[in-house]
Amino acid sequence: MKARPRRVEREIAALLSEKFTAIGMRPVVRIAVLGRTGPDITLNEFNLVVDVKSRLQVPAGYIVSEPTQFGDLIAVPMSEINQLFNPSCQGKVSVTVEHWFAHMNEWTQENAPGGITALVLHKPKLPYGKSILIIHKNSKENFLCRMKLV
Repeated sequence: MKARPRRVEREIAALLSEKFTAIGMRPVVRIAVLGRTGPDITLNEFNLVVDVKSRLQVPAGYIVSEPTQFGDLIAVPMSEINQLFNPSCQGKVSVTVEHWFAHMNEWTQENAPGGITALVLHKPKLPYGKSILIIHKNSKENFLCRMKLV
């Protein structure tokens, strides 16, 4: 694996850790195992199961500046996670992103019951805070409760 995807995973873990420690939870780190199925970042009591996708083929329409709904998925920039999840925009659904999410969600259901499946989409050269966190709309209330935003 190239250094860039590993670095993206470390930086996303650091951004999430800032949010988690601010609400009294343990920090998370990149899982340093290559070629495995499952999350790229360790789990803590929040139980957010994160798969980081740093690729050129991340659909440009998913790189949003405000909360946006794509079918059943809600996307928000990592830097705006506290403004989560009141999507005011609708975006065009990507089959690729839905496939990535479904694959991670299947892993979550089998291996982390009660976990919240999440994708983080990043395009090369994109600032890490502008990476996009995606969860399912049915996980919104659970996510907000765990973030202590409701």
